Amino acid sequence: GLLLSSAARGAAIAPASLGKRLLGGASVGLGATLRFDTVMAVSVETLGVTILAIAATIIAGAVVGRVLEVGNDLRILIAAGTAICGASAIGAVAAARRSSTDTIVSALAVIVALNTVALFLFPAIGAYGGMSPDQFAVLAGLAIHDTSSVVGAALAFDPSSVERAVTVKLARAGWIAPLVILWSVGGSATRWWQLTWFLWGFLLMSLIASTGVIDASSAALVRSVARALFAAALGYIGAAVAWRTLRAMGLRPLLLGVVLWLIATVVAIGWLKTRGLG
Repeated sequence: GLLLSSAARGAAIAPASLGKRLLGGASVGLGATLRFDTVMAVSVETLGVTILAIAATIIAGAVVGRVLEVGNDLRILIAAGTAICGASAIGAVAAARRSSTDTIVSALAVIVALNTVALFLFPAIGAYGGMSPDQFAVLAGLAIHDTSSVVGAALAFDPSSVERAVTVKLARAGWIAPLVILWSVGGSATRWWQLTWFLWGFLLMSLIASTGVIDASSAALVRSVARALFAAALGYIGAAVAWRTLRAMGLRPLLLGVVLWLIATVVAIGWLKTRGLG
């Protein structure tokens, strides 16, 4: 998808909405392969570091964004996308704050660019650090913006890390509600639930799986279909990248995104080190 977008001289050649729908469907399907108690255990295990990473990113977004003279709305959207769940968080916060189209597009361009880098960078970090699949899953789930790139990086590192990585990522995405309300001064905070339908679907399917009605062979089939949908979603999302937007907005918003991303990554690696990594 990225190669096709590049061949089109930086123009988007596919609708990102289709990729997002495929991604949401794959996330819901993946819930059918994970018991609810497992999902909750992972969420509780990473609760402290998730809160720390989100808080550090939001505070740094305000401070560093001001130093770099990035506009208030744009730095909030970049911080939201980095701290929570990429494009979904940007969409929810932008709706609540009634941000301008140019601001939304610029924030999305930063997040999409860094998501693309993450697909290649994070598997290399995991391999260099000698991480286990479980350790890499936590790193990817805590530090990569969008679920699509979390899945892509996890597949590249070790396919067995995908389920845990998505679980950590969706637990992090659950914080979109209080933060949208926090950032909704002068706007409306009513749309966050619409933009996280995949999270509720994932949890519902996980609850169903916990009843035992989905046997092992059916769960394996669903897992295979979900991974195929994830792969298709990555292709569509890559083809939807409009690199022209990124070039047009200048370096300061991108630099802000890089700094915030680095902070989230350092927090995640620091937590892993306290748990025995390295």
